[in-house]
Amino acid sequence: MGGYNDWLRQRTQQLNQSSKPKKTDTRAKKKTTKLSYKDQRELDALPDQIEKLEIEIADISQQMSDPDFFKGARDQVQKTENRLSEQQKQLSHCYERWEILENQ
Repeated sequence: MGGYNDWLRQRTQQLNQSSKPKKTDTRAKKKTTKLSYKDQRELDALPDQIEKLEIEIADISQQMSDPDFFKGARDQVQKTENRLSEQQKQLSHCYERWEILENQ
């Protein structure tokens, strides 16, 4: 008939239930999707492509660091600067693409 003792019993049951840790999956749920054949081939080729671009950028930079480089023909200097800029853009794109493919 619901007196103080009944209220006390119900209250301890409620406290015990609310203090129990909830069972949750603490492991990170990572979406694991398999890359398509084309994407996997692209991902496999990116390290070599990045290495080639870095070598070419280093070569162009070395060439441009020569004090006599800028004494040459203006057109040749402009072409070399444009080529360096283009290679740096391609390198940046490769790194972005690599990150996207790795996170899929």
